[in-house]
Amino acid sequence: LCLYLAKPKRRLAAQATDSLAKHLNPIAVGDPESMHVVEWNHSVLTQLGQFHMVERPLMPTLETERALVRPLLSAAARPIATISTGAGALDKQWPIERWTAVGQELASKGFEVAYLGGPTDPHPKQDRNLVGKLPLNQTMAAVAESAVHLCGDTGTGHIAAAYGVP
Repeated sequence: LCLYLAKPKRRLAAQATDSLAKHLNPIAVGDPESMHVVEWNHSVLTQLGQFHMVERPLMPTLETERALVRPLLSAAARPIATISTGAGALDKQWPIERWTAVGQELASKGFEVAYLGGPTDPHPKQDRNLVGKLPLNQTMAAVAESAVHLCGDTGTGHIAAAYGVP
């Protein structure tokens, strides 16, 4: 209704949540269920004109935070693998025993493994258990310092992608 009442020169709804919205506004063409929400929104924008989608969002450098977390992540000159133990929903959370097994395998391959997460996320019984111990900006720095980051369906996966961490 707001989009209709604003009377823009052109309008396009990303999706219609009710019959009034379907009646008032043209609906974008495509299947939003088949794409990540960011990709879907970009697809909607391209139906209105030329819009450049950046490969990665602008992210803070976190120089101070990186300096603080480096000693917590690794005592040696080994590549760092961070693992987030939580997920956006409990049904998407992987059992901590599996994350621990993955961490042990990574360690056997020469990685220094550090576990990340919020205070309510599962805590491994491992060295470098930083679950619940870092504020968000330091967690972001830990992910950015990683050679590889593993996680379930959680924000740290997006953080890793934004910093170009596989």
